[in-house]
Amino acid sequence: MKVEQQERFKELKEHEPCKHEDVLEISIDPEEAEDMEEAEEYKQEVKQKLNDYLEKFLPPSSECYMCGDPLRGLLGSFEMGIAHGEGQCSSCGYPGRIYHKVDGLGTFGNYVLQYHPNVLELKKRGESS
Repeated sequence: MKVEQQERFKELKEHEPCKHEDVLEISIDPEEAEDMEEAEEYKQEVKQKLNDYLEKFLPPSSECYMCGDPLRGLLGSFEMGIAHGEGQCSSCGYPGRIYHKVDGLGTFGNYVLQYHPNVLELKKRGESS
């Protein structure tokens, strides 16, 4: 990893992790809810499950957090890896995920989230686990 990338990696460690409100709005339709108190409890449970899942990612961005290249669209640089949903920026190799499974809630996809540096480990080339 280049010196500039190492510095950027350190900066990103200070970045707030992704939260549910960065990805989607969770609301209750009072006309659909039979018991508003129960619905509100469920809403809080959903928020917590989402936050537990999302905390390992940086908030959504249309550009790579490491190099600034666009991740999606015609000039997008996100490329899929071997593992389903996993991939990286094709310009700098910074990892991310495009398909997401949240235990107890289901899946959502086509949404690139790059990993937060706090869940990544820097290794030198040729270094094993």
